[in-house]
Amino acid sequence: MATHTGGLTGDAQAVRIEGLVRSFGDRKILDRLELSLEAGEFVALLGHSGSGKSTLLRALAGLDHEVEGSGELSAPGDVSVVFQDARLLPWKRVLDNVVLGLTGAGARERGRAALAEVGLAGREDAWPADLSGGEQQRVSLARSLVREPQLLLADEPFGALDALTRIRMHALLRRLCEAHRPAVLLVTHDVDEAIALADRVVVLDAGRIAADVRVELPAPRGQGSPEYAALRGRLLRQLGVELDDGEPVGIEPGGRGAAPAQDRGAAPAQDHGPEVDAAVGADGDPRAAGRRTGAVTDGPVAAGAAATGAAGSGPAATRAAGSGPAGGGAAASSAAGGGPAGSGAAGDVPASVGPAHGTPDGADGGAPAVGSRAAEVSRA
Repeated sequence: MATHTGGLTGDAQAVRIEGLVRSFGDRKILDRLELSLEAGEFVALLGHSGSGKSTLLRALAGLDHEVEGSGELSAPGDVSVVFQDARLLPWKRVLDNVVLGLTGAGARERGRAALAEVGLAGREDAWPADLSGGEQQRVSLARSLVREPQLLLADEPFGALDALTRIRMHALLRRLCEAHRPAVLLVTHDVDEAIALADRVVVLDAGRIAADVRVELPAPRGQGSPEYAALRGRLLRQLGVELDDGEPVGIEPGGRGAAPAQDRGAAPAQDHGPEVDAAVGADGDPRAAGRRTGAVTDGPVAAGAAATGAAGSGPAATRAAGSGPAGGGAAASSAAGGGPAGSGAAGDVPASVGPAHGTPDGADGGAPAVGSRAAEVSRA
């Protein structure tokens, strides 16, 4: 049976996965998967819906109880999760959301310092409904990193934000990771986002690693360089995306051919600033700011994860792949003792988080999670 061992420290590998298998009934989602992350390494995970990305993140977070499986999985005991929606508790103020679950002297001071680090000093007493989508996601990052995790799992954390806010959040996440140095596994459907942020880009296909590419582009990674274009094209081809006149074409979940971009309405610009101007002007092409490629939706890491996002904080237990409920099964507010949890989507008023589920990747035919975007491509 697969084990989940905590306590990796120092310069050792932060994550080691050998022969990992995860199955739901007759369907094998992860098929003898092999993957490792070094301490402090940033890895982006690309793949179609149903390829096993969210199943892998659930396994690393220790949230896949009662799922059939085998293999070996070693991860740190201190794990935090950042979701696509911020999952803030609407009845708690910003600072209380950040320190939710923290104990000991100085917890609130640590929370204030974390908010200052993400540019929200002075907003400690604000309500989540008073924040923009980008600000809510900043609170979510502060809540995860205030715990100083050794492993940060991010499941499309910027997918619900508008294009310019995503650019600013990219710069913020890079800065935070350089300061805190957790190992990071980021699930994204945006090839440009993966190249901009990661040390390595891994492509998952049919439950196995189909490509593992180290990003060796110099910073800042401007999209105008031939090296950038070559890497981008290589990853798109690995995902089965054909290029049409130099621009990517959207693909349906599972790579069954070209699908038209779906216009679900433009999200309002949020929380912009100097970092946006710098990012847009990095290669002299303002159109590159919002380009998304091969965006295919996938399910959340686990709808039943604790609202704090610190899914694996504390020593991790050694457990078999077949114990406990799949996917958690509790609403996101369970960490606070019940009640509806805030969803922190891109709008100003948090939507409620629906009931949790343990549905495997793509088992429902690839239906997108609430707040996620269907296959889309934004053209300049």
